[in-house]
Amino acid sequence: MELFGWELSETAVNLLYALALIVIGLITGGLVGYLLKKILDKFEFKKRVSESFLKLITLVIQISIYITFFVLALYQLEVPNVTEVVSKILIVVPAFTGAVILLGFGLAIAIYLREVIEDSEMSGWRISSQLLFYFIIYTIGVYALRIALASISEFVRNWIIIVITAVCSTALAYYIVRRELKIPSHNGSH
Repeated sequence: MELFGWELSETAVNLLYALALIVIGLITGGLVGYLLKKILDKFEFKKRVSESFLKLITLVIQISIYITFFVLALYQLEVPNVTEVVSKILIVVPAFTGAVILLGFGLAIAIYLREVIEDSEMSGWRISSQLLFYFIIYTIGVYALRIALASISEFVRNWIIIVITAVCSTALAYYIVRRELKIPSHNGSH
C-alpha cells in the first residue's frame, strides 16, 4: 500500500490504524468524561450522591472507553495470540461498567425516594423510607451483580448472590440492632 508516496507493508498500515484508534479512544474517553462531569454538575447530583462516587462512575466509563479502543487497536494489529488472550480477559469490562452505572443510578433513585417519603412525614415514615431505600439498593445490587457476573454460569452466579445477600443482611441487621439498642462499639477505647 502506498501512503504519501511511501510504500508501506500491511503490518505498517495496521500499526498506523491501531495508533489512530488509540488516539481516537483517548480523545473520545476524555470528551465523554468532560461531558459527564458537565451533565452531573448541571443536574446537581452532588446534592444527592457523594462527589467521590460520581467521580468513580465517570472514571469507570472513561476507562471502559479507553479499553474498548485499545482492544480494537489490538484486533487491528492481527496478533492472534495476544488478541485472543486480551479479548477473553476484557470481555467482562462492559459488564462491570454497566453494573457500576446501574448501581449509581439505583443509589440516586433510592436516595431521592427516601427523601420524598421523609418529607411526607406520614406515620411510620422513618421505617418506610429506610425499608424502601434498602429494597431498592438490594434490587439494583442484584441486577448489577447479574450483569457484572454475566460470564459466570447461572448456578454459580445465583449462589454468589445468595451468599452476598446472606452476609449483607446479617451485617445490616447487626448494625440496625446495635444502633437501636445503642450498644457502644468495641474499637479498643475504654
